[in-house]
Amino acid sequence: MSVVESCADGYSQLAALQCSDPSFMQYRGFGYLHARLLLALQYEVTDLERQLDELDEWDRTDRAGDPTKLSCIDADNAEADPELIEDFPYRKTRPQIMRLLKGKLMEYGKCFARRAHPELTTESIDR
Repeated sequence: MSVVESCADGYSQLAALQCSDPSFMQYRGFGYLHARLLLALQYEVTDLERQLDELDEWDRTDRAGDPTKLSCIDADNAEADPELIEDFPYRKTRPQIMRLLKGKLMEYGKCFARRAHPELTTESIDR
């Protein structure tokens, strides 16, 4: 009795059959869905980039802005709550935007790497 025949009918037997020969290892890549996810993530990253640029411009040019924050992370981190900053026209501070941007860029990078280099394993991309 072969390994395939010894497995229960259904996915167990199908998996055994696919593993019995490398030429049987055919899987759907979901390229269209990966592209959709990458485009959505690009939009989110671009929106955060725009918010960051607007905030930089406000700190650089507005009388209520603080140009020190553009070159001093400690000064920027000192005011973490946008509601406590006088005349602050934005919903997020630079540190808040940067935290969101970090997460989105990491997510985008992993998704992009998996799409661009499908031969890489999940473990090598996650390192």
